[in-house]
Amino acid sequence: KSQESVMIISSLISKNASLRITADQALQHPWILKNAPKPPPEIIDRKHLEALKDYRSLNKFKRASLNMLACMLGETEIGPSRRLFNALDENGDGLISMAELIAKVNQAHASEMKNKPEYMQKKEAQKIFRYAGEDSKNIKEFSYTEFVAATVPRRKYVNEKIGRVIFNSFDKDGDGQISLGELATGKLLGQLRADELLQALTDLDLNGDAHLDFQEFMAMMKS
Repeated sequence: KSQESVMIISSLISKNASLRITADQALQHPWILKNAPKPPPEIIDRKHLEALKDYRSLNKFKRASLNMLACMLGETEIGPSRRLFNALDENGDGLISMAELIAKVNQAHASEMKNKPEYMQKKEAQKIFRYAGEDSKNIKEFSYTEFVAATVPRRKYVNEKIGRVIFNSFDKDGDGQISLGELATGKLLGQLRADELLQALTDLDLNGDAHLDFQEFMAMMKS
């Protein structure tokens, strides 16, 4: 055993409270900092960029559903997305800006990693930050929830139990179907234009009955 390791253990188990160090102090001890395994650096790659771009291309109903999924998953499921978000959020404001993404993507591009992204210019970044069907100048930063919803492997984690909870939050009358009226009045989606409502239903109503049933909803969540 090294002298440093003996000293830190002695400091942790000392009977004298004034000499005993706290857990936080132990984590900052030079021996711990030098010998503790370092987590691999979180670097954005091509699949993350495609996921972010795909998310912003979805209709508002599907984005809201995926946001709810992200909020229901635990650390085991969202851990990689959370760590990547923190690595990208350079100023710690809880949002990923276009400038932050461009900087980190181009940093990854210069690395030797596999699946590294192409060099990114502002024009390409705008395609990721723009919501489909909205003004091309309407560029919005990614919130933490949006980022996790976009990048977590949803097909792996969505199941009938979770899907049912999300579905029921939209199915206000409990009849097993989500109607156009329920989409229009639901607080989870905010104010929707008529064309947004029709687009959401058209995209997802597989049997053409003007309602979204649970099977159609699950197909959406896994697609």
